[in-house]
Amino acid sequence: MKFFSIHAVGALLVVLLFPSCGLSVRQTEVATSDRVLTLVNLERAKRGLPKVVPEPGLREIAGEHGDFLAANVFPQRKKPTRGAAHAGFQERAKRAREERYYVLSEVVMVGYAGDLNAVAERTIAGWLRSPDHREAILNKDRGIMGIETRLPADGRYFVVGLLSNGKVEDPRITGQTPRHSGREARQER
Repeated sequence: MKFFSIHAVGALLVVLLFPSCGLSVRQTEVATSDRVLTLVNLERAKRGLPKVVPEPGLREIAGEHGDFLAANVFPQRKKPTRGAAHAGFQERAKRAREERYYVLSEVVMVGYAGDLNAVAERTIAGWLRSPDHREAILNKDRGIMGIETRLPADGRYFVVGLLSNGKVEDPRITGQTPRHSGREARQER
């Protein structure tokens, strides 16, 4: 058993540290998303916060937005048009509510990859520099996160994260208004 664990850890490290080494684009996207989640949890641990755990339902919604961004957002000078990254947030929030998630936050990073091995680190650094993104990923009440990365062939990258307090277990609970980081979230406050 120990033999397999050591090899599994070694293989995981290779995938996380060198995602572009012969892997498919999809495998690289998944490895990058997993690395971003690991880095989010490292930042939370530094502050004594509990880990967020991966949530497949939120990951699916995040992935659909990543697909939209990859098809429709072409950042100029490494920055997209203001608000483009969060376009359609209310529709994603509505879908999340329909799937019984409550208190939703969204974080998005858009840029040019250059070195694919650095996308996760650039994403975390960018989120920590933004007060709204920082607040979302370091919110003590957030317990689950769905995160997806898209790496179009033209060198752009898109990382979308959705964080939630969890799923509503009691149908009488309506939750709170979902938020995302950025201009629209400030207007909702």
